Amino acid sequence: MVSTRVFPWLGDHPAQGYQIGVISVPLIDDLQNHLVRGTILFNLNSSWPDINLTYTNTRYRLPIQLKMFKNLVYNGWMPRPTDNKDITHYLDEFGAQVQVKHSMAINHLTTLSYVLGWKTSHITPNQPPYLTPYGVKNEPYVSGTIAIKPLKDLVLATRGTVIAPLSWYNTHFNYHKVRARMSITYDLMLFERQTTIEASASYGHTRGEPDKTFYLKELYTPIITAISNAVSTDQRLNRVREHLLGERAFLYRSIFGDTYFRNVAAISTPILTEMDKQLSIFYLNKLDLNLFVNWGQTWWATTWPQRQAQPFDLKQSILAYAGSVDLHLENKGVNCFIGLGLGNLVGEGLALYSQAGFTALF
Repeated sequence: MVSTRVFPWLGDHPAQGYQIGVISVPLIDDLQNHLVRGTILFNLNSSWPDINLTYTNTRYRLPIQLKMFKNLVYNGWMPRPTDNKDITHYLDEFGAQVQVKHSMAINHLTTLSYVLGWKTSHITPNQPPYLTPYGVKNEPYVSGTIAIKPLKDLVLATRGTVIAPLSWYNTHFNYHKVRARMSITYDLMLFERQTTIEASASYGHTRGEPDKTFYLKELYTPIITAISNAVSTDQRLNRVREHLLGERAFLYRSIFGDTYFRNVAAISTPILTEMDKQLSIFYLNKLDLNLFVNWGQTWWATTWPQRQAQPFDLKQSILAYAGSVDLHLENKGVNCFIGLGLGNLVGEGLALYSQAGFTALF
């Protein structure tokens, strides 16, 4: 006996703007060993849809996940050879992916989890393929996380990821991406409210053969936005932010490079809890106050066809901070939120924005 539902969604894509479609609540068998979930999103500015079909088998010790997809991949802004005008470039990617996940307790304080995967896909550019490769891409990846809990409400975590479509098994691609992140999370009672404080530091880079690496290497934005990647541990499927008043750079500033670092400090605390009210098909859950500070930058550490290498300059780092009030709503395994935020990109000015999104608990 199985059951399934679909959830309508309006999402935001970094390449082509808003998407509309449906995301299914998983199809699950009685023993919960098999799970199937599908996603179909159509772009308002493009005839290329995003389609994902995922099957997960949890019957064995190592859960196995198989995925078939057809996605739009953002490839940055690049100058058009005919008139040197910057255009948004994106790629159509379709293929299949397989991965295994496992988590184990090293001792009563430490947990180790990892993801091993392989993705094979075909890349087709929407514009003439200058400055970017295309064709068949074979991409192995590995991600590992060590979490230590020295105190009941304190978690220290370190995560590393390597994505490597190298020339050993590729004709058209030869590059690798490295990601590293360290974080500390502390839950405490503040003014009789359950409050979460988190601080993190992250680093990443892309290196490879110039004519066998995508035009877009690394992208830095003043605030973290939902640009999807192959190895993601974030449960949030999407988030939409919309500028209302003030300086637009806070939301839309994008800086390109091949190396980045980012430091974030954030605090989240409820203003109202256990609201226990119904609004249409949703139940009002809580009203949160969220504050964050984000400091970092990206730069070109190596020379590429589109850019010469430049020395790291700490003075070029970008500082941004913001606060938002978010109303959380719930309906059968899906937690939605809507909110208003006020942010500042230091040196640019204040910005008022709205935001909405959801976290799937299935």
